[in-house]
Amino acid sequence: MNAAPQKNCPRNVALFALWNRPHLVTPSLMANLALVMIVRNEARCIERCLSSARTQVDTMLVLDTGSDDDTVERARGAGARVAHFPWCDDFAAARNAALEEANADWSLVLDADEWIADGAASLQALRAVPRYGPAG
Repeated sequence: MNAAPQKNCPRNVALFALWNRPHLVTPSLMANLALVMIVRNEARCIERCLSSARTQVDTMLVLDTGSDDDTVERARGAGARVAHFPWCDDFAAARNAALEEANADWSLVLDADEWIADGAASLQALRAVPRYGPAG
């Protein structure tokens, strides 16, 4: 079997096609998926987002950039791990800090006013990818 990725096909997609054999891989070797959120003062809607993702991801990380409402408490109450990042007027810096803090194989980035309505099978397929595929 030729293991080279097809043209215009991201390497992760090619690895998924070749290595989607969960019955041959132990759970500790499977990829993990984290929900990553960057928030500030989102108490009004954060619980819906977290609730919709809870069963679809392995971890939930909320990076708070200085909320002065109940955002942090509600996120923790919904099962998310909360980290803090002082807002420096640079969204890219916050995003990079959040992705590094999540430390996941795959990251699902949502805004607090978004939620998962469907697509669970696609998210589960990401989690079925072994962490270590063939080199090349």
